[in-house]
Amino acid sequence: MNFATRSLIAASGGSLLLTVMLTASATAQGPTNHGQGRADDVAVLNAISASSSNDVWASGEVMNGGSSLGPVIEHFNGETWTSESGAEPLGNLSDVVALSPEDVWVAGYVCRFGACHPLAEHWTGTAWSVAATRDPGADAYFSSVSATSPTDVWFVGGNSAGPFAEHWNGKRFSVDVLPQLGVQGTDRISSVVAVNRHQVLAVGNYEDFAGHSAPLTELWDGAAWQIVPNDDPFTTRFESMTDVSGVSAGDAWAVGSVKGRYGRFRGYGFIEHFDGTQWSLVDAPKIPSSKLAGVTALSPNDAWAVGAVRDSVKHQTLTLHWDGSTWTRVKSPDLPLPAQENRLIGVSGVSEKSGWNVGQAYDTTTEETVSFSQHWDGERWMTERSRAAPST
Repeated sequence: MNFATRSLIAASGGSLLLTVMLTASATAQGPTNHGQGRADDVAVLNAISASSSNDVWASGEVMNGGSSLGPVIEHFNGETWTSESGAEPLGNLSDVVALSPEDVWVAGYVCRFGACHPLAEHWTGTAWSVAATRDPGADAYFSSVSATSPTDVWFVGGNSAGPFAEHWNGKRFSVDVLPQLGVQGTDRISSVVAVNRHQVLAVGNYEDFAGHSAPLTELWDGAAWQIVPNDDPFTTRFESMTDVSGVSAGDAWAVGSVKGRYGRFRGYGFIEHFDGTQWSLVDAPKIPSSKLAGVTALSPNDAWAVGAVRDSVKHQTLTLHWDGSTWTRVKSPDLPLPAQENRLIGVSGVSEKSGWNVGQAYDTTTEETVSFSQHWDGERWMTERSRAAPST
């Protein structure tokens, strides 16, 4: 899920997000063909997933002049980025998970005629197809997807009634309504990770009656979903978790952000660790005016967290690394001017010497948001550009 959408969910309890979805549907009443898009169409990428160094996928939406024109799927084969045509011409893709070059899932939503529905598409190596998910109705959406195998795929999302999860067992989808902790309809799930068939973790936020938000963590134990308390020592009450990733049943990470008092941005990102039983806040760089949006765990000694930090002028990319004992900041490049407001949205890795992230930057010349990807070669992060994003 992209940085903006995650912020909408965290800040508004979902009502603003549904308004945005319905606004988009007002001009998206029927199929359109993006295969012949205009030269100034821009791909805004929201998520990235790599099954290997030669199989990297990114998903998002095509934008033009602030208007959403439909979903976009990008693929890197080890040499070049190419744009894939999905089966659904409308909507927005929030997340992607790549199991192999022949097994990829994307998740998001599609709006038609004033109503929005969850959207899941599957790549088999030769073609994309829309999956027959269980639609819970009431303007529902998918925010995240994760999988352990072709027969164990999890989607999470929500609607005006609250959060839900859907599971693909290789033959059909089943749906679960997730337990809620806050005011009815305010719980929002931002991300999910399937660690194994008997452990699935989901994170997000909920609101209390005063309108304050706090982190929300839930667990599937192989039989049912339950709320798991998290380590919440903050007193600002404006917090949310945005992403989660796990290596094993006793080794998972989640990232989020805490705002300053009364919701002002002067807060910082935070990181929590799950040991299989409980969540605990870990000692990580407390960087003022920062947000963490994405995390990926590759091994007990190798994990990445990404986001943004604001100085006196603009947002810059923020990258943190876990080496088994300490979280430290690692330099990551920004797009050169006139691109500003650089943010990293998501991160994925396959080894200590191969990782990918995806980000967004606001171009002050075109007044458009452009996307970029960065590659980790074991020594440094280097900016690369997906094919659909314009050069600067």
